[in-house]
Amino acid sequence: MASGGRHSFSWNVAGDPLRLEVRIALLAVMCLETALPLGGDIDVQMQDGHWTIATSHDRLNLDPALWVPLSNGACPDDLGAAQVHFGLLPAMTAEAGRTLTLTHGADWVKVAF
Repeated sequence: MASGGRHSFSWNVAGDPLRLEVRIALLAVMCLETALPLGGDIDVQMQDGHWTIATSHDRLNLDPALWVPLSNGACPDDLGAAQVHFGLLPAMTAEAGRTLTLTHGADWVKVAF
C-alpha cells in the first residue's frame, strides 16, 4: 500500500481483531497521514484490546480546525472530501462503544481507543 509513497507503516497487531476496530484504526492512520504532509512513519499497535496509532516528525502539521474537535470526540465543521476521515473517526469510535483519546506534543501525536 505504501510502496514508493511518502509514508511508511508499522502494523503491530496480532490475532484477528474486530473489523470495526480495524476500520477505526485505519481512519486514525488517515488522520495522521494528513498531519504528515512531507511523509513519515506511522505506528499501529494493539495490545489487550487497546489500540494506539502514533507518529512523530519535526514538521508535523496539526490543523486546529481538524484536531481540536477530534480531541473532544466531535466532528469538525465544514469538512472537505480530503478530510472526511476526521468526521468518520469519532462516529465509528462511538459506534464501537470505545473512547477516543488524542495526545500530542510539538513533534508527535498519538490517537488511542
